[in-house]
Amino acid sequence: MAFVATALHYKENDYSVITAYDNVTGLLTLQKPLTQYHWGAPVSTAAQYNGVDMRGEVMLLSRNIRIVGNDTDKWGCQVVTSDFLEGNGEIRKGRTFLDHVELYNCSQYNTWKAALRFDNANMGSSRVSNSSIHQSQGVAVEIKESKNIIIETTNIFVAFKFGINIVTSNNITIDRNWVVGILFRRLAALTSGDPNAGIVMCGEKKGDKCSDVRLTNNVVASVEDTGVDTTGYTVPNHKCGDYKTVVF
Repeated sequence: MAFVATALHYKENDYSVITAYDNVTGLLTLQKPLTQYHWGAPVSTAAQYNGVDMRGEVMLLSRNIRIVGNDTDKWGCQVVTSDFLEGNGEIRKGRTFLDHVELYNCSQYNTWKAALRFDNANMGSSRVSNSSIHQSQGVAVEIKESKNIIIETTNIFVAFKFGINIVTSNNITIDRNWVVGILFRRLAALTSGDPNAGIVMCGEKKGDKCSDVRLTNNVVASVEDTGVDTTGYTVPNHKCGDYKTVVF
């Protein structure tokens, strides 16, 4: 499980394994002690801070179904969804439905091959819910030139460059997810100018066009500060009154 930073520094997250839990007292025993300070309280602080709950988030990452990446050459793994044309002319519609699934040590380092990737998936529909994507070697989720996809109630913890990246897609819903601990790639030949963000909606490349994309009720935290182009969210601007581009 992951404990999100409650201090000012974006790196003060903690990660540990639950070894015991008492469902009567609520006492939780961890495999190793926490190294950072984390603030909590028995009730919300919203009344004291104009509606803001200052307590730290705790993310449960383990699931009964696990997809685990390979450490060889930082290859990781991918779950890829795409439409496909067979040699006989038959069209295959790409669909993915994941619920309570854990993706661990996936994606590929320093590439766009995300742990969960939708690439030209336009003819079907997909939904990912109640899942976790953590300790990724690259981007956690990429949705490229695709449509009819829902990512909801999913925990993303530790990825590089982007947590969720949406490129030239439509009818996409990103709802009630936690995206925490997005790290800079630290390329040997690049010291600045490499953008870093939790959730990017048609903001990574010029010319990207998205429509009917909904980003709602998500929590983004602990995005590593590279000094340039570091954001929690990146979304395109639009003309006044044009509410169809992004719905918050």
